[in-house]
Amino acid sequence: MHIITPHLEMAKNVDNSKKLLDNERPQTKMLSSTYYVPTEEDKSYKAWKHFIPFRSESRDPKALPLMAAGPINYATIHWMNKLIYKAYKTDLTIDDLYQLPWKDCSSRNSERFEKIWKEELETFGEEEASVTRAVYKMIKSRVLCASIIIFSITGFAILGPVRTQITLCCIL
Repeated sequence: MHIITPHLEMAKNVDNSKKLLDNERPQTKMLSSTYYVPTEEDKSYKAWKHFIPFRSESRDPKALPLMAAGPINYATIHWMNKLIYKAYKTDLTIDDLYQLPWKDCSSRNSERFEKIWKEELETFGEEEASVTRAVYKMIKSRVLCASIIIFSITGFAILGPVRTQITLCCIL
């Protein structure tokens, strides 16, 4: 299995697109969020949608199926089956891969980190600025959500046997 990634060709396309007008710029092959125009799916992206058990699939075949995956598909990575099967049968090309949502693009996140880092430098100065603090500020909502879920699962795992034991003691 070979994944063909013509990065240099894509970079040339982006460099040449600077000469084009805004409405003529390519929107599918991007290296920077500067050239990307978010779709309606990207604008309405919410991580909480993964808790809805059943949802309709996206009409766009290039859209990442993860955005329409329910909690079971999300947890088992079932949404990748079509791509994995295609990779098993034939070689993948760059056109076979899904487009990332705008919020997950590395260019957007690097711009966001640069903004947070500049705020860190302004607040604490060059000597006291901390990369760890800036990274934590960038991912704190994800850490908080993951912590709540992990503590809930751990609590239910501990309380399950205790509840069963209390129920058995009351019956007997």
